[in-house]
This record gives sequence, C-alpha cells and structure tokens, in this order.
Amino acid sequence: MAKYDITQLEQATTVPAGSLHLVEMGDGSGTKAVTQEILINETGKALKVGDLTELQTEEKTSLVAAINEAAQSGGGGTSAEVDILDTKEEIEANTEPEKAAGALAVKDMLTELNDNLQFPDGVKFYPDVQNGVRGYNTDAARGADTFYPFKSGADIKHIASGISRKATTNDVASISKTHAADEDGTIMVFCSIMYTGSKSESITLNGSKKSPSFTESASRSSISLYKIPVKKGDNIKIALSATNTANYEIFVAYFMEMI
Repeated sequence: MAKYDITQLEQATTVPAGSLHLVEMGDGSGTKAVTQEILINETGKALKVGDLTELQTEEKTSLVAAINEAAQSGGGGTSAEVDILDTKEEIEANTEPEKAAGALAVKDMLTELNDNLQFPDGVKFYPDVQNGVRGYNTDAARGADTFYPFKSGADIKHIASGISRKATTNDVASISKTHAADEDGTIMVFCSIMYTGSKSESITLNGSKKSPSFTESASRSSISLYKIPVKKGDNIKIALSATNTANYEIFVAYFMEMI
C-alpha cells in the first residue's frame, strides 16, 4: 500500500462542525476518528476552561465573546443602562429604587435646602460670621442687626439673694429659702456667715443634704459654695442661722447655670 505524506493533502483554512480528526489515542488503542465537537470539549477540559454552556452570559459560543459581553455590560451579564433623574421634580416623584439621582439635580436640591433653613415657627435662618464670631442670621442679607451669635458658654441666671443682720446679744439671725428648678442645669449657692457664737448651714436637694464644693473658714466668718446638678422640678432648700454676742450678718445668693 502506498504511503502518503500528510503535507501533500489538500489543506483547509476552517474546520466546520461535524468534521473528523485523526487522533493517535494515548491509551494505545491506535488511530481513531474524533469529531470536531468532542475534540473542542476535550481540549477545553485540558485547559480547565469549563463547560461554556454554564456561562451566565447570553453569549456562550466562546469564552472571549462571553468576556466581551460582561465587559460591555459592567460585569452583570446584561446591557441595561442606569436611568438618571436629572431634575428635583423627577427625584421627588420617583418611587423606583434602581434609578439614580444626577449630580446637578442633587446640587440644586442641596442649595435649595441651605437657602430654606427655618425654625419651627417659620422664621428662616442663615449661617453667618460677624467679626469672627459664628452664629446665624434671620435675614438673607445677613445684616448686623439680625445676627445672633452661637452661645460660647453656659448662661448664668440670678435666682434670689437674702441677707440677715443682727446687732443684739444672743439674738438669732436666720435665712430660709426654697426654689423649684424650672429647667435642667446646675444650681450654684453662695453662702457667707459672720459669727462669734454658733452657726448652722443646711442645703438640701429633694430632702437630701448636700456638701459644699468649696468652703473656707476664718476667725468669726465662713464662706461656702455649692454646685448642685438639678432637673426640672427638683427642689432646693436653703437654711442658714447664727447666734452671736455682737454684730453679725448672714448672706446667701443662688444662681442657675443653664445647660
């Protein structure tokens, strides 16, 4: 039988489906005919490409085509476009979560929001700086007369004071004050007693006696300062007295430091 050199056979530039290939079997079973489809499938397994039919893309004819589809659709396997809402009205009317607000529409909404800040009573206010002090203004023109600076510290409100003087021997000077806190904050009580005999000092919060935050005594005199945190409705009671053999004086003053 004549032998043929494979290079003398007619050469093809494409391999259509259904074509047969001569393959020398690796298991020693000889040369056999293998279809184009089986050869492609077996080659894919050897390269660990996997089964193309399991691709989640629409395109499954080749791995390159599937990758290109994924790249064009943003990796999600579809080519759906994002729906951009370009106006404030479109954003306010939208009820679909997959839509996105456009950058210019968001900018317009933020500008409108900043220009329409207002208190519950309807008075508008505008962030402002006057002479280096930050605060707010109730006029869009930001005039000096409508500027309100932010509070830089606690407000102190005088509540009441009292004084008792005596000039007779063994007479009792006394002061008794009560106060119901009308807001949260700190009650500050300042007491001063001049005496030569005996003295008594009692500050209570809702019936519980409090100790002074600061006290100092000298010959025939004492001063003390109380700082007592309170809630609205708490009751403070102040009771001071002294008995002496000469002129003497008791003084008290108390203030509210608001939060």
